This record gives sequence, structure tokens and C-alpha cells, in this order.
Amino acid sequence: DQELTVKMSTYKRNYFACNTLKGILGENTLVNRLSAKYVRDRFLTTGKAPGTLNEHMTRFKALIRWGYHNDLISDISYLDKLEPFKDTPHKEKIQDKYLEAEELKKLLAGMKIEKWKLLTKFLALSGLRFREAAALLISDMDLKERVINVTKTFDPVNLVVTTPKTLCSIRDIYMQDELKALCKQIKLYTLQQNLLFGHPDSQ
Repeated sequence: DQELTVKMSTYKRNYFACNTLKGILGENTLVNRLSAKYVRDRFLTTGKAPGTLNEHMTRFKALIRWGYHNDLISDISYLDKLEPFKDTPHKEKIQDKYLEAEELKKLLAGMKIEKWKLLTKFLALSGLRFREAAALLISDMDLKERVINVTKTFDPVNLVVTTPKTLCSIRDIYMQDELKALCKQIKLYTLQQNLLFGHPDSQ
């Protein structure tokens, strides 16, 4: 049913989540016989990190609620007893995931492949997510108005460009001087590559 009512990326994510959850809970486990203790114990036996377990739990609850709303499961009251596993605070987890300015300079200086170097610098200056940047067309970079129009995202599972999940993801990014110069460089590089490989009109 979901394959007909949700985006393909959502369907595939749920499909793989179901397979993961079957592995955790046991393939022959009856969904209508689940209890909070059983679910919690099975999750803990995986030995996975709390953050990963909480991601699984979020997906599990969403799927169980979907089953309930579609009259496939009769009782889901036990979900209220399933509290998140204690995890490292978000601030602590992300503090080592960002590069300082000097670290970024060292990274870029060590990169030898031009397209990845341009992309890395573009992500750092624009603040875009990789999937958003991968979905951009050359025409999305308006040098005259100094804005990057972000209206889509790349789905790496289905290898297609699709609409973002939320309207908040559709936005314009202002080009400061350094980003504008980089966008000019990216446009020129793209044009050169397109001519080199025989695709002069490619976006």
C-alpha cells in the first residue's frame, strides 16, 4: 500500500527499516503480541550505540502506528512505555564533526581532484547539504542576483532528483563575495567539462 501513497525514497527507507527491525525483533515474531519489555530487550541485545537504537526506535514506532491506523494492529498502547535510550547530548556529538577554518584550508590544500575540491569548498561556503548541492543545476546559481535557488534534493537510493521533504528546505542562499567567485569558477569548470565530453548544453 505504501508504495502507492508515499515518495519512492520514503517507501524504500521504510522497506529497509522493516528488514532491519525484523532482524532485531525476530522474523517470526507476531506484531500483535509485542510488549515494551520484549522490544527494549531485543534492541539492547544488538549492542548498537544508543543513537542508532533511537533511530531504529523512531522508525519502529512510526511503522507500528501506520499499521494501527490501517487496522492491521489492534493495540499499540505499549509504545508509550518505550522511552529513548540514553544518548550523548547532541552538542557533544557534533563538536568534532565540523572543521575550523585552518583545518578546512589544510583539507583543500591536500585535495588533488579539481571537481571534489570545488564541491568541498562550495559546501563549506554555502552551508548546503551534499544532496542539495548534487541536485543543483548551473541555472540555479544566479550570479546577477547573487543567489543560489535551492528547490530540490538528490535521492542516492533511487538515483533521481526529487522535491525536498519540507517546504523549509526550499530557499535562496545569498552569495557573499567569496561564494560568488567560487560559483563563477564552478560554472566555468562545468562548461569546460561539458565541452570536453561532448555535452555543451548540459546543466
